[in-house]
Amino acid sequence: DADAVYLLQWVGRRFPAWSDALRTRLRAWGGNSSGVGVANIDNLGVVHPDTMWWHHPLGQVRERPFGEIWEDRSDPLMAGLKAHPRPLKGRCAECAHLAICGGNTRVRAQQLSGDPWGPDPGCYLDDAEIGLSPEQAERLNRLHPVAALPFTEARGPVVPIAEAAPAAG
Repeated sequence: DADAVYLLQWVGRRFPAWSDALRTRLRAWGGNSSGVGVANIDNLGVVHPDTMWWHHPLGQVRERPFGEIWEDRSDPLMAGLKAHPRPLKGRCAECAHLAICGGNTRVRAQQLSGDPWGPDPGCYLDDAEIGLSPEQAERLNRLHPVAALPFTEARGPVVPIAEAAPAAG
């Protein structure tokens, strides 16, 4: 997720000798694991892609074995969550860190925009930090606008990672 990218950038500034090893481990991890390495079986036996997808049932363990439900890709959401790369749109699709982030939290995009593959409105990395030029960012925002989080204006200005903490010295 975006926290992994933030960590990698932080380590790169403070401990550059560790950056390559960390990048390798973060890529192997692959970011958000909803529908892949994380599942949720609720108190009634209903399987969901993770704990945040309670509104999206995949099946019932009392009717089908968990493994059968989990590997079933006939559900478009599960097929997309298990795809590599995921079928993302907008700034997430063109993020330089997709292999590390995995598209961040798809349920947040789905809940705020109705599209689970749209840009994650909770990604706090700015366009430059994800490798987008101003022209790319403008084009992507026209095609796939990022849904605004209800608290965005209340939290104040976003401070770029490079300015958030002083360099080690």
